[in-house]
Amino acid sequence: MYRKKFIISITGMSCSGKTSLSNLIYSKYPNFTSIVPQDSYYNDLYHLNLSDRKKINFDHPSSIDFKLLYSDIKKLLSNKSIKIPKYNFNEHRREETFIKLKSKPIIILEGTLINSFYFINRLVNHKIFFDIDQKICLNRRILRDKSKRGRKFSSIVFQFQKDVIPMYNKYTLPQKDKSDTIINNSNFDEKLKLILNEIKKFIK
Repeated sequence: MYRKKFIISITGMSCSGKTSLSNLIYSKYPNFTSIVPQDSYYNDLYHLNLSDRKKINFDHPSSIDFKLLYSDIKKLLSNKSIKIPKYNFNEHRREETFIKLKSKPIIILEGTLINSFYFINRLVNHKIFFDIDQKICLNRRILRDKSKRGRKFSSIVFQFQKDVIPMYNKYTLPQKDKSDTIINNSNFDEKLKLILNEIKKFIK
């Protein structure tokens, strides 16, 4: 029986596979896993009009409410439930409803900037980094943002070049060499097996 929490961080470029891996781990161990997505913790921009909200660099650490995120992680570590904000990506603001999340043995933190905040970084037991070709990430982002967020192709590509790549190089990529597991274009199955085995050892 577990005696403490096992925190896994999953980071990498936007659309590199972080959410898919988080969901895959959850599907294997649903009774033991809580997922905390960084994207739910964007600052609430209700005080700005929509045109000004769209000008925000959402790939910079200042766009994330790390204070609330850290507070929620600490609550999970204390076996308390949390209310994760629901973020509206079309309106760039938080909704009035929340997602209730129970504390479980495995806590997955996923997001591009999740390891850039020192106080969160030091809590993580196992760091996973997705080192995926940028063209693959861009193509995935185009598909996602066009279908789920109603954005235009030109806007997606412009933001990717203007914000995503520079912020990735400055804040996310430096975490690669500090990671326990690095997943690239060809070793996913191999690394997944190792990750699942480590989780299995923890929960036994």
